Amino acid sequence: MSDNWDEHKDEFGQRDDFEENRNKLGALILVPEGFNQSFGALSYEEKLPHYYGQNLLAKSLISQCYERNPNFLKFVEESGLPFKPHEKFMKMDIDERQQLYKKILEKIYDLKIFGEIANQ
Repeated sequence: MSDNWDEHKDEFGQRDDFEENRNKLGALILVPEGFNQSFGALSYEEKLPHYYGQNLLAKSLISQCYERNPNFLKFVEESGLPFKPHEKFMKMDIDERQQLYKKILEKIYDLKIFGEIANQ
């Protein structure tokens, strides 16, 4: 989401609400340093096609990632993680992506698995 309050006034009632949501974990993307900055103030829709050349987490924002990608689709099905493409990035998308990241972290930091490892 670009740091342009004027583009998002209709969705966020206050600038503070916009800033708070824009800084949520669900609004972040993991790409190499400088990658996102190189696109400056472009809108999400303008940046989106460039994410396909990045890591799978970034690619998963794009509907193309869900086509002819059997390994990823199998992973999504087996893991139950709520991956889905986001053609636009609005408040609802931030919340959905935040839930995805939370569920990924719950799988990574599953205390049951740590307990099993510790008992080996």
